[in-house]
Amino acid sequence: MAGAKHSLHAMALLPALAMLLMTGSAPAEESVETTTVEAAPAEEAAPAPEAEAATESEDAGRTDREWIRGRFETGFDAAWDGKGSDFELYQILRMEIAPPKADKLTLHGSLWMTEDLDGDEARYSRLYSIDDGYGGDVRARVLDLYLQADDVLGGAQLRLGRQRILDGPLYNRIDGLRLRWDKPQWDAYAYAGSRASLYEDPFEDLVLGAGAGFRPTENTRLGIDLFRADDDRSNDEVVRGNWWSRLLNQPYPRTVDTRVEDQTLGLSVYHRFNENHWMNAQVLLQGDGAHELTVDFTGYIPRLDLTYLVDYRRQFDRVNDRTDEMTGYYRVLGGLEAYNHVHLGVQRPLTEKLTLGFEADIHDAARNDVYNTNRDYLRLATVLSGKDLGNGFGFNVSLDHWNTSDGDGSWVLTGEINREWNAYEWAIGVDFEQYRYEYIDYNPWPKWIKTSLVLAVPGVFPGFSPVVWFTDTRAIVERDEIYSAYTRFVWNMDERQRITAKLSYEDDDGPYTPYWQIRAAYELEF
Repeated sequence: MAGAKHSLHAMALLPALAMLLMTGSAPAEESVETTTVEAAPAEEAAPAPEAEAATESEDAGRTDREWIRGRFETGFDAAWDGKGSDFELYQILRMEIAPPKADKLTLHGSLWMTEDLDGDEARYSRLYSIDDGYGGDVRARVLDLYLQADDVLGGAQLRLGRQRILDGPLYNRIDGLRLRWDKPQWDAYAYAGSRASLYEDPFEDLVLGAGAGFRPTENTRLGIDLFRADDDRSNDEVVRGNWWSRLLNQPYPRTVDTRVEDQTLGLSVYHRFNENHWMNAQVLLQGDGAHELTVDFTGYIPRLDLTYLVDYRRQFDRVNDRTDEMTGYYRVLGGLEAYNHVHLGVQRPLTEKLTLGFEADIHDAARNDVYNTNRDYLRLATVLSGKDLGNGFGFNVSLDHWNTSDGDGSWVLTGEINREWNAYEWAIGVDFEQYRYEYIDYNPWPKWIKTSLVLAVPGVFPGFSPVVWFTDTRAIVERDEIYSAYTRFVWNMDERQRITAKLSYEDDDGPYTPYWQIRAAYELEF
């Protein structure tokens, strides 16, 4: 239920959204920060054009410090419980090089490295993560490395190299080229290359995309996007049962396709009704018809001093696998059934120092049972926050409830007190979570016994067996209460340097509780 906490944290972005609405600016994409121990670094937004541009006279007088700029972060992540421990170091380097004599050329790069200092986590340990699947303890990934040339081919921006594509219906990181034109009445883009995942480099899966937008009025944009991608997987990349499972005719519950093809057509419309209200809609077409529909309304009501977001999403068919960077989800959990989803978020200041927010989610899945990863649920959440209450103190209190079908669900109560003074920030918080969850466990023994009887006992024939049908899977119900506490500290050393640290403690009903984690980092902008 960690997603509930992330959604509550997102409520803090609504005041900024209100400011955008009141100033008439178009909304920017949010970057979601993940709290997973082994998560990849968050993508950094591209610098504004005015920050990149410089006159020739300015370039001529630049020093190395001015035309080579970027951000470096290094830190450690230590976690341990009653059974084991996990200690890792990480480094993230983002850099932009703008040669003084070539004002239209810039080189962009970002590198992510991790070093596992112990590397002995058990496969089913809570400390085990996706990065522990590597053969080595030191990992380095090139996130981006591309040359950007501005004002080429009729005013286009050209990028050549490894880059993340945010244009179009599906996000992908590619090794290739991208062109984009931005004009007052229209815009267009095109890209081509091979897929470059964070966790594998196939260099053989083709990705193609193109799109265009037309603005019939100042407040309206009509868009069309085309996307095609292939994902060819070797046998060792496909989830399969082991050899004795196949020998004994035991079905393996999860398999994926060896080849995935995505051909998607996207149609979109964006319209600003006035300076306070806008809407955005997109439909994705695949195969014979519509695949996904998204419609959202965002705005600010001055009379009520209320910021709102209403979002509707519909997936028309089942998704078994995709060629975007979320494909790992489907490989692990199975297909995602068709669904309808409505999200509502509102926020309103009660006083100059107190703000109240509310969120609601209604999810209706096409197939709703414990055998599917997609379930019906209702989510309600509220958060009360205060700031500048005296001596730099503030607070946040939130309550989050998930009511999933068949009695599953959770309650999450979180409270935090924080303070800011001079160059320091400090916070202390507690969290309580109570949940009930039911899942299906696969039991191979009934099928194994049936196969053995067929082989050993004359007159026992293969085929349907009611005993196997009713006993090879079983529903497991888990109930748990989780108590956690944390403290966080930030030291802004100067405009370019910062040190952060966080200590957290968690206790639950598991056999290896409690769980401790320390995270610390040093950040430098240059």
